[in-house]
Amino acid sequence: KEVYLQDIHCVGSLCKLYFRELPNPLLTFELYSKFTGAVSVQGDHERLIHIQSAVKELPTAHFRTLEFLTKHLAHLATLSSQTNMHTRNLALVWAPNLLRSKDIEASSGNGDMAFQEVRMQQSV
Repeated sequence: KEVYLQDIHCVGSLCKLYFRELPNPLLTFELYSKFTGAVSVQGDHERLIHIQSAVKELPTAHFRTLEFLTKHLAHLATLSSQTNMHTRNLALVWAPNLLRSKDIEASSGNGDMAFQEVRMQQSV
């Protein structure tokens, strides 16, 4: 079967697949509870401080990749009038690929995905 690589949707899907298939997600299994705890903090300023603290604990390669990806997603959000990919939509499709729990993955449950999506939207 021939693959048509000029379709922008294929490129986006390939990027999401890459992040989803990483053995340790971009936001790492080890920091999962820190990230979910950080996004639960009340108050935008305090939440941002906790998220920044968790991000600073990422391994350097993860941090740099997240930095680049975040800039790219922020740029995509500015094009939402043309693409319909508002921050909420971006969060919906990207959060499960970046932040995963080893426990949830092992049990095949995904109970807090909606929670992650809403909070990831705020980060984007």
